[in-house]
Amino acid sequence: MEIIDQLLKAIEINDEVVICSTSIDDTTKCAFLKLSAYIKDFLIVNSQKRKLKSHEINSLKNELLIYWNESVNNDVEQFWIKLKQQSIPFERKDPLRRALINNRFKRVEQGMGARNFWPVLKEMNSITQRFTESEIVRLHQIISEDEKYRLSILNKVLAHKKIFSSQYLKFGECMAYFENCKLFMVYFNENEKNELFQIWLNYNTGESKAIKS
Repeated sequence: MEIIDQLLKAIEINDEVVICSTSIDDTTKCAFLKLSAYIKDFLIVNSQKRKLKSHEINSLKNELLIYWNESVNNDVEQFWIKLKQQSIPFERKDPLRRALINNRFKRVEQGMGARNFWPVLKEMNSITQRFTESEIVRLHQIISEDEKYRLSILNKVLAHKKIFSSQYLKFGECMAYFENCKLFMVYFNENEKNELFQIWLNYNTGESKAIKS
């Protein structure tokens, strides 16, 4: 299968997984499908006019694969399973493998995906065949450690009633992580949650205004 045919088939798989996804919202689905339609049209129209250069094809392929290379969820696993079934040899950049190497997730979105989908992921054949039992155990530990680390940052802010300037961005990531993973109700009561958001809202010029108890 030629590279253009491989990419066109990958686009079909992309669209199939996106349309069937229960974890991607409709707005994001629309954006994904618009991107894949653009790539498909570019390939078909321009390949009929001239021979596409390898860097053009690779650029389009990389654009299509950004989400599938940088995210952690069952949709991602399905995409790569289907590519393998079609003998499409695209290189995968696996966030879970990188997490094992670095003992942490590169991006908060990857940590959120791992936290939310791990109960399903750890049972998938693509995971159990790709990782050893000890690696799967370690991935579970990394997910747990990530959660505890983010909890410690939120607890520190709550205790001091301020966000230290050096941790402002990290604090924002932690808030997004807890909201996305529905963890506020696990670790905080409603008043504590509201106080965290108020401290965040009142943050000013590198320091948050102290909130009186």
